[in-house]
Amino acid sequence: IGEAENRVTALEEAVRIQTVATTAARIEHGGLAARQRDLEGRLLAAETKAKDRRMRITRIRNDKELGLMKRELDLLKEETSTLETELIGVMELVEAVAAKRGELDAELARLTEARDAEATDLRDRLARLGGEMDRERATRTELIQTVDGDLRRKYEMIFSRRGGLAVVEIREGACQGCRIRVPQQLFNEIQR
Repeated sequence: IGEAENRVTALEEAVRIQTVATTAARIEHGGLAARQRDLEGRLLAAETKAKDRRMRITRIRNDKELGLMKRELDLLKEETSTLETELIGVMELVEAVAAKRGELDAELARLTEARDAEATDLRDRLARLGGEMDRERATRTELIQTVDGDLRRKYEMIFSRRGGLAVVEIREGACQGCRIRVPQQLFNEIQR
């Protein structure tokens, strides 16, 4: 039971760590997606402005205004080019983060499934072991009633002091619990 509980705890910790990583990837993806939308909006505005300036070129009457308008169009082209380059970089980052997020989501789903399966298995084992323990306790209670009172008290005292070990094997005339030699007469009585 302890081993199964430790496995479930380890899986829960792995799920928690994976959830944190997945949440961080989602936040990063959301930030990059917002930046991408901002850049797309700025690029659209710059392209609209450039289109408007090109339309105004046809209505210009002198060379000075024409030179200023061309200079303004050149600046808008540079801005558009810079925005496009930055947008492409952000789009690549968005794709990479989206792929990473997909992997993290898949791993989180796998870990959650493993944790849930392990927890279900643990609950089943606990129910089965609980039933077995109840049956063994009932059998023990029945058997205790057949044992002499003094012997039962000694057994309970030894049981509590030895951490649940009250009866041990005697092998080659020696107690396997305390390693003391058992006299032959006592050994014969025990066998009887």
